[in-house]
Amino acid sequence: MDIEALSIIKSMNRGLNIKRNILMLMIFPGVT
Repeated sequence: MDIEALSIIKSMNRGLNIKRNILMLMIFPGVT
């Protein structure tokens, strides 16, 4: 696997984490 593909996968994982964090904030406001 080349470095470019790795960076794309990392950025995708970061985007998924951000979406999950936003969902958590919407479901549980005031927890963090």
